[in-house]
Amino acid sequence: MVTNISPDEKTIIKRQIDNSNSSPVKMVTGRRGFAILEVKQSKRASLYDFLERIKRYNEFTELRSYIKNDVRTAKILFFDGNYVEENLSNDLIKIDEKASIEYGLASVTLIGDRMADASGVIAAAYEGIRENHSDLVILDGDIQRPTSSVLIIVREEDRDKCVSDIHEKRVEMNRNKQQSLFKK
Repeated sequence: MVTNISPDEKTIIKRQIDNSNSSPVKMVTGRRGFAILEVKQSKRASLYDFLERIKRYNEFTELRSYIKNDVRTAKILFFDGNYVEENLSNDLIKIDEKASIEYGLASVTLIGDRMADASGVIAAAYEGIRENHSDLVILDGDIQRPTSSVLIIVREEDRDKCVSDIHEKRVEMNRNKQQSLFKK
């Protein structure tokens, strides 16, 4: 048991960024086993209630919706496609009879430091993929500005190619970041 602790004795952990050699992309990682559910936007609230309250499942995030044939469609990315396929797929389709689920997807995530402040980071990542594998299709993506991460969705068989291609471009991404930070 610890006693007699003075409120003046504390440790502060503070983030300090060194702009002189800060590289925006700290890590590129890939993971298999994702799934995307496409469902009418109007059914989204029912879907969330079912998943979170009834099934107590929250291993998903919403991607950008789109409009096709005057119908707005929500896209939900599930982090464990195998679980969804085995335990939830029948129930998810019942929520919206026109819903579809695509399995066999992977994520490639770029995690960094102040990527939002650097120009060309994401463009360089996409360019690296296009240069080395012009037939590879990026199915979806998401940019999380506050957390400085980029999510790219591809087919499982393309995950390793994407990670490798982006690693090759990291030097260029880091150079672009430093140039844009020094202009400020």
